[in-house]
Amino acid sequence: MFIVNNLTLINKKDLRVLVKDFSFTLNQGDKVGLIGEEGNGKSSFLLALYDEKEANEYLEIEGSINIKNEKIGFLRQFLDETRLNMSLSEYLNEAIDYSTLDYNLYYQILDRLEVDEDKINNPDFKIKSLSGGERIKFLLFSILVTEPTILFLDEPSNDLDISSLKMLERVIKSLPIPVMFISHDEDLLSNCTNRIIHFESLQSKSEPRTTLRNISYKEYKKERLSFLERNIQLVNKDKENFDKKMEKYNRVYNSVDYALNTVSRQCPSEAKNLKDKMHSVKSMGRRLEKEKENLTKKFEVEDPIILKFNNKKDLIPPSKTVLDLELENLKINETVLIDKPINLFIKGPEKVVIIGDNGVGKTTLIKLIYEKLKEKDFKIGYMPQNYEDLLLTYKTPLEYLINSYKKEELDKVYTYLGSLKFKKEEMDREISSLSGGEKAKIFYSKMVLDEDEVLILDEPTRNISPFSLDSFIEALNDYKGPIIAISHDRKFIKSLFEKVYLLNKDGLKEIDKEEVE
Repeated sequence: MFIVNNLTLINKKDLRVLVKDFSFTLNQGDKVGLIGEEGNGKSSFLLALYDEKEANEYLEIEGSINIKNEKIGFLRQFLDETRLNMSLSEYLNEAIDYSTLDYNLYYQILDRLEVDEDKINNPDFKIKSLSGGERIKFLLFSILVTEPTILFLDEPSNDLDISSLKMLERVIKSLPIPVMFISHDEDLLSNCTNRIIHFESLQSKSEPRTTLRNISYKEYKKERLSFLERNIQLVNKDKENFDKKMEKYNRVYNSVDYALNTVSRQCPSEAKNLKDKMHSVKSMGRRLEKEKENLTKKFEVEDPIILKFNNKKDLIPPSKTVLDLELENLKINETVLIDKPINLFIKGPEKVVIIGDNGVGKTTLIKLIYEKLKEKDFKIGYMPQNYEDLLLTYKTPLEYLINSYKKEELDKVYTYLGSLKFKKEEMDREISSLSGGEKAKIFYSKMVLDEDEVLILDEPTRNISPFSLDSFIEALNDYKGPIIAISHDRKFIKSLFEKVYLLNKDGLKEIDKEEVE
């Protein structure tokens, strides 16, 4: 049994309330998707449910979390450095009690998750050497073999290739136990959920709203959109009707007021009638004021992240060659990843995406592309998969984005960060303390403010909320320069890119966008 009553979570650092008086029960077979913008408390919520003691290090927790006879498996978003430096077998020795292990189950899950047993048996192979997708599969394997009765997953889809995402979908749907997971992947949410918890932060992040709906993500999104449309229609209709009443009231009031001001002193009875009439008119005005208070209010929602590039025409002329890459093979240092020629030609403002299985070498390839383009006279916006590779995390967002401290530039940066929903105190906080999504926003801001001519993006949607994805795609569609990206997000790929390239052991080849399923 898993019951939460009146849960309130408060961030100790800035006393921001993340969740307020929230109650729910987790039932057998539940597949609960946790959604919301970055920084709204999804990971904090999951950790508080899993381990109150650990969460208490940075959260004040009120309310009750009742767990009876449950064994929770928790896939964390990040591993600490100590565990990253463990071999796979060392990690499993900590995670698994081999004296009670069901070895049939062990090999079933090993095969199902496509985990490489040779790497487990190699004492020199470290967890940090696994690709992002391989790491997720291995960690999920290490949890499932312990036979948990509840499974928590903190952004398991971030590093998975498309085939692995489909595998994860199958696993989540087939598990008989409750699964609660955070994800930004719309397809995963649409295909796997039967309940949704939506975390929002309203009134400049001062008021949290946590919505629980016992429907799938696809149904929730449709329901929410329909509700918002109806709400706007009612707001507009009420306002139109009220405005007509006010217009009539003002006409009557002005007419009576004029008559009162011009009535002859020689006609006291007429003056009395007008005063009585004005009394009635003012009563009508007071009724209208009360009616105004009861008009349909616009339902407050958290605005999506909105990026706006300075859309100059022809950042790169259509006829200009951006990239003419010819490699005999793809290798990292002296290790050959793909022993086939790699050719990629990009001209003008083309939008190109590279897909492929985890570990095949996509990130290696895009880093080579970045290095080659740096030799040309382009202003390049490069977003690596690991933000810390380039972010100066000891700086504040303001310090990172400002080139000079002229008032005009300061105002511009303050305004832009404000449009991305950064509060003043967050602008002056070290980047290292920000969430993954907030760090992503800093990267996007840098690209926008620097007016980069070419964007190179390694899995750019991994920290974008589904409710911000459409506006993010729209901004990149409007961008007038070329985009070269790696992505596993099926909606993102189909909505933005003109060309899709598949990287595998046979090299790099263009495929039809419709093949991305």
